Amino acid sequence: MIANSDVALFFGIGTSGLIAAYASRQFSNLGQSTFHIQDPYYPFHLISRQYTNTVAIICSVSGETEIMLRKTGDLKSLGSKIISITNSSTNSLARQSDINLAYHLTPEYVDEEVNVTSQLPAVFLIETLARRNYNYMQQMLNNKL
Repeated sequence: MIANSDVALFFGIGTSGLIAAYASRQFSNLGQSTFHIQDPYYPFHLISRQYTNTVAIICSVSGETEIMLRKTGDLKSLGSKIISITNSSTNSLARQSDINLAYHLTPEYVDEEVNVTSQLPAVFLIETLARRNYNYMQQMLNNKL
């Protein structure tokens, strides 16, 4: 899905936004056309162009951030495919996604509101996806030759 897209859009907020930025760079380093958006108020709802050959990879530990869910809905309405990387496969973002990759760690919080759940599984998933995507793109290129 990613290799066959025109562009992969990476989106996250807070720590997940930093992970999304890293993911965008990893995929770009391996030849995928990408961009990263960390601004939760990016006006997707004002865009008239369709994103039918775009894959949005959304990073969110909880998968329940209201603005993230709204922006994911905006991307879906533009025709984008949604891949989410979350800590649970049963959260709202996972249900809204075409594909969900969940890592199922025990959530950890500081002061009952700051989520400090490890992002190492998300980084592992991203690096694995980036390399598999690269290998797939190389196979497609070799088959055309």
